[in-house]
Formats: sequence, structure tokens, C-alpha cells
Amino acid sequence: MKTTEEQFQRVKRVKDNAHFNVDNLHHYNLYMQVGNSDLQLSVVDPRDNRCLLIDDFRHPIAFGNDHLFVLDRIFDGHHLLKAGFWNLIRVSVKNRRFSLIPTSLFLKDHLSDYLSTNAPRNAEKEEYHYYKQEQFKAANVFGVDKYLVEFINSIYQNRQVHFLHQGSSFLEGILKSKDHTAGKGMYLLFEEHSLHIAVCQNKQLEYYNQFPIRSQEDYIRYIIMVMRKLGMSQEKSKVLVWGDFQADSTIFRELYTYLRHVSFGSKPNFLEYNFMFDEVADHQYFDLLSLHLCD
Repeated sequence: MKTTEEQFQRVKRVKDNAHFNVDNLHHYNLYMQVGNSDLQLSVVDPRDNRCLLIDDFRHPIAFGNDHLFVLDRIFDGHHLLKAGFWNLIRVSVKNRRFSLIPTSLFLKDHLSDYLSTNAPRNAEKEEYHYYKQEQFKAANVFGVDKYLVEFINSIYQNRQVHFLHQGSSFLEGILKSKDHTAGKGMYLLFEEHSLHIAVCQNKQLEYYNQFPIRSQEDYIRYIIMVMRKLGMSQEKSKVLVWGDFQADSTIFRELYTYLRHVSFGSKPNFLEYNFMFDEVADHQYFDLLSLHLCD
């Protein structure tokens, strides 16, 4: 346990001290995104849609059986996370236990059945939730670790916690992004061990999936595979990229080799930011900040 505690670290913190007031926590929204080896959080004042805080915690290996222990250590050491009187709390889970179901076919009494098509059901260890993507006429059905739900709810006993899937915030963000193209476009979210690919045309979702990444070559392989499957052009199709990487990274330079119209996505324009958030690259934390759109 000691090794786990020593290895987790905060890799980014940006706080708007000019506008953040601890006496106003009851006005603020808390957004969290929980992965198998990371935790990101943001605080937003919904009265003026102002982003007040971004915090990012990472662990060099997957938390595994120490998952809740590591989260508990982060919560214990954080000056805000255990406050129980936020205006609203949303928690996004990062996993591949999800399925998009057309609204016309969706029945909320069959959540586990929808997920059983891509992985065995494990009702002892997970709960089943859904979020309706109204614009796309679909419901995102997803599984959440029961112990994570219990852990979060035990901290915020006086507030209803809204659990969502990372894919839902990403898709909502795409719709509201000023970069959204009226034609057919591909939207990518890069992470260290996964790649999200969405394709939209005229604000209608044609495709969304996540892929496991084991080497840098996997990013390109999955992108080209989806493009060919959907009849998109490496020469002409517009591709927007968000995610956790540097602008001069090898993978982004490699994208230019295979795609002619690839560019970074913008920082979400539905939020306001003070100057200190300039140190956060525009293409970073897009999915976290897009939780603000998930009503």
C-alpha cells in the first residue's frame, strides 16, 4: 500500500484564485472523471459558466485492486473533494463497458442485456446506468463499478451524484464545439491506452467506438480502418483531435503523414476561462469540461 501511495501524483493543477471563493461552493458544480489509473476533476460556476479549477492525478500503473485505496488517498489529501455541499456533482467513468442504443429501441429495464452483447455481465460487481444523447436519438448504456458508486455516494451523502460515461461527455462536447463541421467529419480523443473515434454528419452521429491502444501504430491503424469502413477520404475528410498529448508529439506528426486535413480541436467555448488557463492546451481536458453539457 505504501508503494501505491507514494507513486500517485498530481500532474496538472490550474485554479482561478481571482474568482474562486470557498464560501460559494454551494453555487459550484463539481465534475470528476475516473479511470483505472487516473482522476481528473474540474469546478465550474454555472452562474456565469466559468471554469474555476482543473486538477489531474495520475498513477504510473493501473490502480487494480488498490483502486479505491488510491482514490481515498487523493480525496483525503484534497482541500475540496470531501466538501459535501456542491450545487451539482457529475462523475464520469472511463471504461469500455458501454453500448449506444437507438432511442426507439431503448428499454430502461434491459440495461444489462444491452451490455451483454460486448462483454459478460457481472451484476455482482457493477451497476448499470444510462444517459440519453437526445441530439443523436440514442441512449448510452454503461456499467459502473459498484464499489466506486458506494465510495462516491458515501462521501456525498446529502447530494445526488450523477454518473455518466466518458463517451457521453465527449459526444455532447463535439456537438457544441465551434469546430463542428456541417459536413461529414471525424472526431478523435486520444488517451495513453485508448482511442475514441466519432464520425458525425450534419450533427447526426454515424459512428462512435473506443479502441484499446498497445502501441503508437494502433492509433493510425484504427483511424484508417474506420475511415475505409465509412467511405471517408484520407485526402479530403476533416479530422479534429483532442486528448492527452503534446502538440509536437510523435503521434500527431505521424497523423499528418496519413491525413491531409487534421487539426487540433479547440478549448470548449461554452465555458469562460481566466488567463491562467492559457497554460492548458486547447485540445486537453475536452471530455472532462464537456461534462458541463450533460444535463
